[in-house]
Amino acid sequence: MAAVPHMWVAMMVAMMFPAAAPMVLMYGRMRKSDPPSVALFTCFVHRVVVRLRCRRSYLLSAAVEDAASRSEWVA
Repeated sequence: MAAVPHMWVAMMVAMMFPAAAPMVLMYGRMRKSDPPSVALFTCFVHRVVVRLRCRRSYLLSAAVEDAASRSEWVA
């Protein structure tokens, strides 16, 4: 059971690092010139991306639920 946290950390690094690396590098380059605006920009972009993903997931879920409620196979 002790190996589970280590396996989880390895899995998260393997999945998240390729997606996060470009943003981390860009943040590091921009931070050298103007730290406050870079932090605000990063926060804003993160919030926009998360909201768009949430909205897309909700709309897809609603469409699937609507289709399932109309289907004779599911009922």
